[in-house]
Amino acid sequence: MLGDIFLNAQSKSLLLLGCFLASGVLWSAEETGLAFFESKIRPVLAEKCYDCHSAQSKKVKGGLRLDHISLIKKGGDTGSAIESIDGLEPLLLEALSHENPDLEMPPKEKLPASVLADFKRWVEGGTFWPDEPVPAMGSAVTRSSFDLEKRRKEHWCWRPIVKPNPPTLKQKDSILKPLDSFIQSALSEKGILPSEPADRRTWIRRVYFDLIGLPPSPDEIGAFLDDSSPDAFEKVVDKLLASPHFGEKWARHWMDLVRYAETCGHEFDYPLEHPHEYRDYLIRAFNDDLPYDQLLIEHVAGDLLEKPRLNAQSKFNESIIGTGYWFFHEAVHAPTDPKQDNADRIENQLDVFGKTFLGLTIGCARCHDHKFDAISDEDYYSLAAYMQGSTRQEYPLDLDQKHEQAKREISDSGRKLLDELRSDAPLGLSSFKPSDYLKAADELVSGGGKKPATLPGSKEVQSLAGDKGLNPEVLMEWCRNLSGKAKLGDWNRKFTKESKAWKDRIEHDRNFIKNTRELSNFSSPSPSDDWKVSGHSFPAKKTEFLSPKPSFFIPSPDRFGATVLPNRFSGNLRSPLYVLEEDRIYVRLRAEKVFVRLVLDNFHMAKYNSLLFRGTLHKNASTKGQLSWLSVSGLNKYKGHKGYLEIIGKGSSFVEIEQVRTGSIGAPGPHEFHSLRALLVKGTGPEDTLGSNLDEVFAEFSTGFKSGKFSQEQADLVNWLEQKKLIDWGDGLSRIAQFRAKALTIEKALPKERYATTMGRGTDYEGYVYVRGSHRKQGDKVKGRNLTALGSQKGDRLTLAKSLVGKDNPLVSRVMANRLWHYMFGRGIVPTTDDFGPMGQGPSNPKLLDWLAGDFMENGWSVKRMIREIALSYTYRQSSKSNSANSSAKIDELDPDNAGLYRMPVRRITSEAIRDSLLAHSGRLDRKMFGPSVAVHRTAFMTGRGGRGSGPADGAGRRSVYGSVYRNFLSPFMLAFDQPAPFGTKGRRTVSNVPAQSLALLNDPFVVDQCNLWGKKIHQLKAPVREKISKMHEQAFGSLPEAEKVARFVAFMDRQSSLRGKMDEQVWGDLAHVFVNSKNFIYLK
Repeated sequence: MLGDIFLNAQSKSLLLLGCFLASGVLWSAEETGLAFFESKIRPVLAEKCYDCHSAQSKKVKGGLRLDHISLIKKGGDTGSAIESIDGLEPLLLEALSHENPDLEMPPKEKLPASVLADFKRWVEGGTFWPDEPVPAMGSAVTRSSFDLEKRRKEHWCWRPIVKPNPPTLKQKDSILKPLDSFIQSALSEKGILPSEPADRRTWIRRVYFDLIGLPPSPDEIGAFLDDSSPDAFEKVVDKLLASPHFGEKWARHWMDLVRYAETCGHEFDYPLEHPHEYRDYLIRAFNDDLPYDQLLIEHVAGDLLEKPRLNAQSKFNESIIGTGYWFFHEAVHAPTDPKQDNADRIENQLDVFGKTFLGLTIGCARCHDHKFDAISDEDYYSLAAYMQGSTRQEYPLDLDQKHEQAKREISDSGRKLLDELRSDAPLGLSSFKPSDYLKAADELVSGGGKKPATLPGSKEVQSLAGDKGLNPEVLMEWCRNLSGKAKLGDWNRKFTKESKAWKDRIEHDRNFIKNTRELSNFSSPSPSDDWKVSGHSFPAKKTEFLSPKPSFFIPSPDRFGATVLPNRFSGNLRSPLYVLEEDRIYVRLRAEKVFVRLVLDNFHMAKYNSLLFRGTLHKNASTKGQLSWLSVSGLNKYKGHKGYLEIIGKGSSFVEIEQVRTGSIGAPGPHEFHSLRALLVKGTGPEDTLGSNLDEVFAEFSTGFKSGKFSQEQADLVNWLEQKKLIDWGDGLSRIAQFRAKALTIEKALPKERYATTMGRGTDYEGYVYVRGSHRKQGDKVKGRNLTALGSQKGDRLTLAKSLVGKDNPLVSRVMANRLWHYMFGRGIVPTTDDFGPMGQGPSNPKLLDWLAGDFMENGWSVKRMIREIALSYTYRQSSKSNSANSSAKIDELDPDNAGLYRMPVRRITSEAIRDSLLAHSGRLDRKMFGPSVAVHRTAFMTGRGGRGSGPADGAGRRSVYGSVYRNFLSPFMLAFDQPAPFGTKGRRTVSNVPAQSLALLNDPFVVDQCNLWGKKIHQLKAPVREKISKMHEQAFGSLPEAEKVARFVAFMDRQSSLRGKMDEQVWGDLAHVFVNSKNFIYLK
């Protein structure tokens, strides 16, 4: 009995399931032999082996050539390089492993373990090599052998889109949409008839799963069956297109293309930041029917739009979130060669970009001109220049623009207060003499040095303040700062004694400046040297207004910083690209809880593990209120590399930057109040006192304050005094207090900021072609531009994006129209959805593809409209059974794969739809949308480093699209039903039929639990048993069971009741389990 089977075999079957999943296949789901070879094998051979073992070698060593598969099989002096003799490891793998000291390749270095694993997979997978001629000895591959224009003219995908008129057919009953004419015209030429329409129950189940990924309820089925109006089908489709669940279904399709994941994989599976924001962006975009050309522009260059698209409800920047897809690649935490690591990541980025939007394998041109497509290696590196020159950032999403509004309100108040203090002066500034307070405080604290320092009582302070005409509250703060270990007291005691030492330190600073080179300086009105700003902490340019932060009350005229706003604001400041020529980079700043790092070769993993980049980042930089030099060190290993500084402030952090320098000497030490001491040291004689010098400096500031002409050192001194509450602003004190109270009120009302990982504008980048794909061999210079075959348009990424969606581009609309067709029928007009090149398959109906592509563009690139056209077509409405009038022999001969769609293909629903159906039937489905992902449920077999806490077995009831995607801990259930591993573009999922699937449906605890919940719901219905069975059957399959089936189900339940002792909810759970294990549950007819 079923109950006994799954109760007794559960643990064993789960073990078998783990074994089936662990065994895998030689090529992962998103790879083909060509893609694997061109990205993993040929680049290594070209860089490490061809100098000694190719047609270009001066002398072929060992008689072995490795530049063609026939020569590798033939081998050299010691025999075949890849054949296994007597069960021994092939010589190529033995040589690469360096386990035999007499046979080591390459001779000077052992390749990384990951590369060795790639070669082992390549050999075990049959040593795929593209069909190409054997290079003649002494013949280097030259550009003359690559005729790009000839390739472009010869292959169909480069031809302009010419929208044809739909064919005219005599039989019009089965023509519901123009696309039907193309299908039936092609069938008619072969003498094949289309199938009859599917019954309504079959069609509604089909369209529900295709459009929203959920089954229709019995009530929804009944309403459709009862609707006899001529637009009954239109009503259903329009309802589904308007459903919020539409975006959830179609976002998941897109996530397959961009290898969506939430961790980086490799050894420790470190997290990607805020990935769910991109997923939610997709759901909103598909629900809003964002025109596809706009979706592409936002993905490629959403950060560069002058007027980005704002979220309709919350008004945050939607466009920029699309650029997050560039960064869903894998990442290692400690690459020994950062340039190589960067080149590998860029290859993945361009591979995904090319396949997703253009249907081209651009990554195959990394080491040489593409072997088949009209793509040169210059094309590849011109696109790579965009990646090299762009940055990555955590972009704050400003919900309802509250942070921007608060920033503006606080800035305006600070500007108004500044004007008041200047226009109303003297408000105490001109009459305020620090020496008066210093002397009075010194008298109260230590009796002028005649007694131990003690803090006086408030009455003493009030009395002396009254006698001398001082503000008692300010005087009390002076007393506090003179007593104990307060810095001002230390100053007062040591001022004259250390004045020479201070001057020595000043001289040390001057020598430092002399022996280092300036990279950036912030004395200009805007961020220096094209620094890039995002967020709300940093203003777009330096402006004059007072800050509510006491330590930055007076903005320094020669610095730039996130100092003008209170807590709960964040900001990101990024430098231009620097070429590293010295051992260190020095940043002169004043900071509190700021993240500072040098992003070297676009490497972002050091913050998780700084093993090889320890000196390049400061996770929590603080200078204790002082202006100090922060050193980024350890750069001697990376001379000639490129990198940019990134300074991030969040929450209660602040930063003020003066300049950036580079050199190879030590930075000046953290001398406390160094710039203030330099300002206050006027001489070396005993007549110099701290008080008189404070008076002089403050008087100079007071005069300059009115006109805005004061030095940054004066601003530093005033800010330090203000931070310690040591300034008597006279009548201005109350206004300052009101200003700060207002800022605090605004701050407390702000929501916590959300962030998205996005691309950011960087530096125009001039790169090089890497000869044979090796960054160590630089060829011709290149700058960012489009592919030659698409026009070679030059400019920034936004120029590239706009050129891609131009009407003269034959690829973008064809590729997307084909994808939509594929998702609706299970097979694209071009079956190889990600490869429109010569190595892919051609279109089964070229005229239909061009009509769809042209219609797509003519109608505003509307994805929903095209899906509607397809869903309401006769072709989509067909039965999955062939027309009885068709000859089986003719079909087997002319259309054995149903490429012409003479019937609707039978398709398995996706892994997500299977899981979501179970949740829907059990009543556990939580239809809540958006938000952080639910952690994957970890089984006992999901082990390894980088593991996170396990989520609930049912994923908290959320739809599968909201489940976490951890690269090293992918859901076994989802993998069993062919959810692709997120390593590359996967426009066409594998559809396997393996034992692991049956075992999962039979034994997975999630499935068992949902079946029991489903059974409990049915058991609680107040209805006869046969009626309950019919309802459960209709929920599961969309159809009502015949009387014979009902009788068999009743008999099954009687047997289960005997085993369990009664007809209870467990028995109904057993019946639900039977239904779930039926092919009809997971297939669409």
